[in-house]
Amino acid sequence: MPSFNGANIFDTAVVMATSSNPAQVQTNSYPMINGIETINLGSRGRLTEVQGYLTGANIGEVASKAGFWRNLMESAFTAVLVTTDGTTYPYAYVARFQESDRLMQTNGGGYMRHYTATFIHLV
Repeated sequence: MPSFNGANIFDTAVVMATSSNPAQVQTNSYPMINGIETINLGSRGRLTEVQGYLTGANIGEVASKAGFWRNLMESAFTAVLVTTDGTTYPYAYVARFQESDRLMQTNGGGYMRHYTATFIHLV
């Protein structure tokens, strides 16, 4: 089960994909023969993109969960992220959180709203 700081904040139908940012490369040029120098400045970390649904018995519960996500994003709180495939990333924070415009009612009388979020890994 995916988690952030030991808590399952993702609700249902969670899809996660982690990718590495390209390494930063500096290129210098100098006059004379073969005057190109390339310096590898290292990795710029990873990103995990998350999609899922926030669910609740009523609209207020869904709004409360969205507010929790916004607080995580605004505070840049760093914690352990565990993805759906079980990979653990020790230092990650919520860089982006966005809900869809549509709030849907489920057959059971509850509510759900699609969201996307981006975690940035510091290590």
